Amino acid sequence: MLRSYILISFRNLLRNKLFSLINILGLSIGIGSALLIINYLQYEAGYDKFHTKFDRMYRVPMKIQEKNGPVQTFAFTYPAVAGAMKSDFPEVEEAIRLRRLGGLVNVEDKAFADVKMFFADERVFDVFTFPILYGDANALNELNNAVITEALAMKLFGVADARGKTFRFFLDKEFKVSTVIKNLPENSHIQFDFLLPYKRYSESLRALGADAETSWDWSDYYTYVLLKPGQDPEQVQRKFPDFVERYKGESMKERGYSAQFQLQPLGAIHTKSHYDYEFLGNGNFTYLSYLLYAALFILLMAWFNYINLTTAKSMQRAKEVGVRKAAGAHRVELVLQFLIDALVVNMIAVIAGIMIFVIVNPYLAVVIGKSLSIPPLTNFVFWGAIICALFICSFLSGFYPAFILSGFKPVAALKGKFVSSNGGTIYLRKVLVVVQVSLAVLLLSGTWALVSQIRFMQQESLGININQTLVLRDRAYHDSTYVLVDETFIHELEKLSFVKSAAASADVPGQEVGGSKDYKQLNMENPKRCRDYEVDLNFFGDYELKFLAGRSFEKSDQNQKLVVINQTAANVLGFKTPDAAVNTKITNGQDTLSIIGVLQDFHQKSLQNEFNPIVFYLDDYNWGYYSIKLASSEMGNSVADIEKLWKQFFPESPFDYFFLDEFYNAQYKAEKMFSILLNICTGIGIVIAALGLAGLSLFTIARRTKEISIRKVLGASVMQVVNLIVKEYLILAIVAFAIASPFSYYLAANWLQSYAFRTSLGVFFIVMPLIGIISLVLVSVSVQSFLAAGANPIKSLRSGE
Repeated sequence: MLRSYILISFRNLLRNKLFSLINILGLSIGIGSALLIINYLQYEAGYDKFHTKFDRMYRVPMKIQEKNGPVQTFAFTYPAVAGAMKSDFPEVEEAIRLRRLGGLVNVEDKAFADVKMFFADERVFDVFTFPILYGDANALNELNNAVITEALAMKLFGVADARGKTFRFFLDKEFKVSTVIKNLPENSHIQFDFLLPYKRYSESLRALGADAETSWDWSDYYTYVLLKPGQDPEQVQRKFPDFVERYKGESMKERGYSAQFQLQPLGAIHTKSHYDYEFLGNGNFTYLSYLLYAALFILLMAWFNYINLTTAKSMQRAKEVGVRKAAGAHRVELVLQFLIDALVVNMIAVIAGIMIFVIVNPYLAVVIGKSLSIPPLTNFVFWGAIICALFICSFLSGFYPAFILSGFKPVAALKGKFVSSNGGTIYLRKVLVVVQVSLAVLLLSGTWALVSQIRFMQQESLGININQTLVLRDRAYHDSTYVLVDETFIHELEKLSFVKSAAASADVPGQEVGGSKDYKQLNMENPKRCRDYEVDLNFFGDYELKFLAGRSFEKSDQNQKLVVINQTAANVLGFKTPDAAVNTKITNGQDTLSIIGVLQDFHQKSLQNEFNPIVFYLDDYNWGYYSIKLASSEMGNSVADIEKLWKQFFPESPFDYFFLDEFYNAQYKAEKMFSILLNICTGIGIVIAALGLAGLSLFTIARRTKEISIRKVLGASVMQVVNLIVKEYLILAIVAFAIASPFSYYLAANWLQSYAFRTSLGVFFIVMPLIGIISLVLVSVSVQSFLAAGANPIKSLRSGE
């Protein structure tokens, strides 16, 4: 019996080739697209899950709020937090610190710049699972030991087992490789090339008079804790207020601020965390949620197509139902037949969809820059979900057509007198078309909003000129003896014909400003946290920064306690106007400084971020960056000439450069990647909707062939006939647009709230999706309508159709 049902299903597919092709093509594209999106979402959701104690691992970030000031968020906290939590919280099994530091790695006479490093507590392997290839987990117990990745071992020494090899780092200290670990997975929020003992770092700072062990004032330390099995993280979170008061209460009261610690699950860091000083490459939970909705929309549109086309074709199978019922077939048997029809179509579509997924996935990985592998067959969650979805969706998409078709009365079906009873089916088809087009409107609107915001962020004035700027990055440590070297190097750069000017600074636009201190006016009670930005004499002029009051630095200002502040710093420090700040003294707790100028705010970071208060210092050596303004975008041998000059002045430091506009725009990587994926989803949704509308228009025309012929015989023009058919679908599209537009506007407006600086949802936000939907209907329906309107009416009337 089952074999017979399956054979009948395949015969029906072959008998109605165009119908079958449209149905299977729409479903397979929808399924393949959904698999691609779900695989990407699974990759994003899998961040850090390779750690065996993942469910018990947490990070401790903090929030600081000064009196009457905004909340400042930091991914790191104080060096004393880890030890205090381990001693004060019985729920904590282990707590470790990571301190990120840059610099050069030197092996004999070779220097390597592009390496990532952390100083880590010796029990780091008790918390994190970094698989060891050679050596053991006790490597960081010794002050001179180092843990490196296999990739770095090959890069530095040419062998994977580099135990016993030595290199220099951190004030030119020598370290010995004692342990080699596997390369970190790409979906790890922590990325490093080697680890060094935190004790070595702490001892070096203690010799300089700094405390990296028990300080509750100095931050920049990433703290991770491992809870004991069965402990409630909420209970730990509830203890934080008393914990903060115990160690920070006096300081908070004296300096007028409040501090809060958070217990952040490791699994929430990549997708849901947006603190300042995050590790690079964080995802965005909102974007991932929208992609999940897009995948759901695409699947719904594909299965709505199936339901629509199947019920539309019900008239052609009515006589089959009548004959079967007259021969004694029960309704249950007919329902089973039509459900098997749905299962066969869905199975073919799933197989085709998987083929699309397997073929397209490598190309998608290249486009978005992610290592998206095909899940192995042992991934029961992924493939099991597909099988379950197949049966569930086959049942759901096949149930209603089966219910309608099996309900035809045999006598009426054989006589063809069932149309009047089919009104509910026609009504359902219209509802599904409206829902389908509404989903397409949501996709189009979301894409337009995202594209508009990205265009706004890239075209909006930054308040700083980053065009035609080549930046050299210096990772070597220099002392005061390099003052003359730096000055001479910049002078020699400016002699090059293609160089307009050159400037030096500790930071450049497009990155977090490295350091910060508490500042206040001399008569203020509570200090305010401001970022420190070291620049040279040329920086303000070369970057075309505008002064609201006062002046720039001059040569005579060197070694003087003079600063320039930006507009936001002037506001938070209590100055009513920029002019009021000039020639006023402020203190950072160590020095008394005179403000000589106030800069107009500029976007140091992307337009997702508010302006930070910044204090600029004039410095004269140990720059991290040299910004070169080029006279032309045509580079030619320019980079090679600059490299020669670099090697002449800084032979110990590798030549490392980038173009500032590319560096700055890299901040929008998440938006651009999401834009690519959303554009793909929207395109796929439109294709599926177009297939559905084209298929429905075929059946509409087939149902009204005789009517069209009569109208043409009575003198109707081709355009009148086309309008008759197209009008029905345009009305449905406009109804769908009217329903979806308020939702799309609300979602877009809510999403844009996450940006400090955002575009407005103007009239084009409404107009463009409307134009898109009307175009979709016209393209999908008009072609068939013109063919039907141009057909010979006599043939149709003679055929009795």
